[in-house]
Amino acid sequence: MKGMNMSKLLQGQTVLVTGASGGIGSAIVERLAAEGARPIIHYCRHETAAKSLLSRVGGDGLIVQADLSEPDGPLALWRKSVDFAGRVHGLVNNAGVRTDISVEAIPENWRGAWHREFQINLFAAADLCKEAINHFKTEGGGRIVNIASRAGQRGSAAEALPYGAAKAALINLRVGPESYSV
Repeated sequence: MKGMNMSKLLQGQTVLVTGASGGIGSAIVERLAAEGARPIIHYCRHETAAKSLLSRVGGDGLIVQADLSEPDGPLALWRKSVDFAGRVHGLVNNAGVRTDISVEAIPENWRGAWHREFQINLFAAADLCKEAINHFKTEGGGRIVNIASRAGQRGSAAEALPYGAAKAALINLRVGPESYSV
């Protein structure tokens, strides 16, 4: 690395990361912050973990609670993010759930698993993509990263059919003219 320009590639940019209070989301936030980005750390239930993460990355950012299993959750999250930052440069749709459900499950549980998985793993991401794209059109562009799964390409175990189907749909949620990229 000697002699290379080690400037921070994302200096001054604000990036919203969903499902950021732990696991992959936390690692994404840490890397974005290391590159100079100001993270917006979304969490649903783990406020302490989100606060700890923001502290670990230097405290320059925001933590936002939103329940993406609720239809209005993604829009509320986006609005809070834009209210905080004014300009959001990137969106990482990382939030996701996987519910084990058997085809022998009672109908209410079966449908409930499918609805929850699609709401969080697909519809929330699609709603956030829509808001981000409209924002990027007026703000000079941006980037969207949707975190999917091999289950969306190859199918999933029998007990995780809703997960594989939702991730397959998420993989196909990728369009992008020149003003933004997905």
